Amino acid sequence: MKKRLQRIMALLLAGMLIFGGCGKEPEEPVAEAEPEIIVEELEEPEQVIEEPVEEKVPFSVHVDRKNKTYYFEDGENAYLHLRYCDVTVEGDGYEKLKRNIENWSMERSEGLRNLYASFEESAGMEAQESETFDGYTLYQTVSIAKADGVVVSLLEDTYQYEGGAHGTFFRQGINFDSESGKRLKLEDLFYDYAAFVEDAKERIAYELLAEYGEELFEDYIATVGGLWQEDAEPEWYLDASGIVIVLQEYLVGPYSIGTPEIHLPYTEFAPYIKENYLQADAEGVAAFKANQEIFLSLPGIAEEVSMMLVSEQQEDVMSNSLWLDQQELPLNEYLVLEDAYIIKNGKDTYCMIEADMASDDYVTYIFCLTDGVIEKVAEVQAAVDSGNIGIHEIRMESWVYLLGTYGGVKNYHFDEEGNFITEDTEYIFERNEYALTTLVDLPITLEEGESILPAGSHIILNGTDDETYVKFTIQETGQTGVLKVQRGEEDYRNISINGMNENECFEDLPYAG
Repeated sequence: MKKRLQRIMALLLAGMLIFGGCGKEPEEPVAEAEPEIIVEELEEPEQVIEEPVEEKVPFSVHVDRKNKTYYFEDGENAYLHLRYCDVTVEGDGYEKLKRNIENWSMERSEGLRNLYASFEESAGMEAQESETFDGYTLYQTVSIAKADGVVVSLLEDTYQYEGGAHGTFFRQGINFDSESGKRLKLEDLFYDYAAFVEDAKERIAYELLAEYGEELFEDYIATVGGLWQEDAEPEWYLDASGIVIVLQEYLVGPYSIGTPEIHLPYTEFAPYIKENYLQADAEGVAAFKANQEIFLSLPGIAEEVSMMLVSEQQEDVMSNSLWLDQQELPLNEYLVLEDAYIIKNGKDTYCMIEADMASDDYVTYIFCLTDGVIEKVAEVQAAVDSGNIGIHEIRMESWVYLLGTYGGVKNYHFDEEGNFITEDTEYIFERNEYALTTLVDLPITLEEGESILPAGSHIILNGTDDETYVKFTIQETGQTGVLKVQRGEEDYRNISINGMNENECFEDLPYAG
């Protein structure tokens, strides 16, 4: 455990290193002489050059997630399974924000690269001791908690496994002021930081006891107080409901309670918070959790409107509903609610709710709230990509069952009429690394034209229309091509190629479930 924590802290430190008159009495009048006419040359007025005003266009944050597996010298046995990501910002008028976020992203990537050698050495020793060793795991992901014209709040999650009963998880909030581009400290949000801290300590201790009771360590109250010792601050981020304080594994309780998060609502702590960080009408996106009240500024409605996604366990089912002011919209009681988002896009406000159908198949409900009424817009059999959700484009991922099971993504957006649509005709398999081995010669199409893929070849699928073809890369040559497939008329999951069943064409298709 100590070794895992040291590695994670080393990784985090690497990212931190690299981010009129004179007033006299009037005299008696005297006869005046003929005035002398003086002609003055008028100077040309100095030309004032106005600097162009930087036009601000609503920006979007994009997280490009990648997979990579590192192998020992034999090229067959893996010593590290890595997931990492690059973060970029698109949009005009926020150049400082763009530069600072992308610099932070590059620095953390460099910190990852510096750790690879140490993993290979320790993994080599473990591989000699265990025949079942399949490599270490290091996953780093970034998701969007809030991104608008006021603040960008990102969540960086790190999971590391080097053997033992379980891995180690660490969550870090990365927060920027959108206008200045400055990396924010928690104290930057407040007029009266000291008063906030005292109230926050009480609220955190109260919420912990209510949620975890006797599971907490005996000294949890002292631990909460110590979060602010010697100019330190806890991990934190912002979402639609307020300030969220993150308590790492083993900080206030055993591994079984996970990583507690305590929500400090904007409404309760508003007297301490600077006004610009309390804007409820900023255009952008913000995540929120079930059972957390949030307040929305809607056009044509004078006061902010209360909204809450309620989810409660009742006997063997979940009771789920969306509340807007006094309206209630019941949701499917068998769903397990996952992520939820508020999207303010110009004059319109939308709510997206993602739910697990208890089988790793996801559904996302989209509602319009603009007029103060809950209006269903769409229901999509896919999950929201939490690193690629913005007012211009939202990436959705769903399972595609064709020559295996793959996560396929499509991009969606709201059109001018408020419909939630996609113009993509293909699913893209962004993170697929699994190589299929052909058992027979297969007819394919390459850039050069029609060809034959020999038996024993290895291909990695890149995408599909989910009906008639798949796109692939040949592992041996790097060439890309297209393979035609046919779905069964009676059984949609019965796939054939050139008259042969898919299992006769490929070895070990990676179907899930």
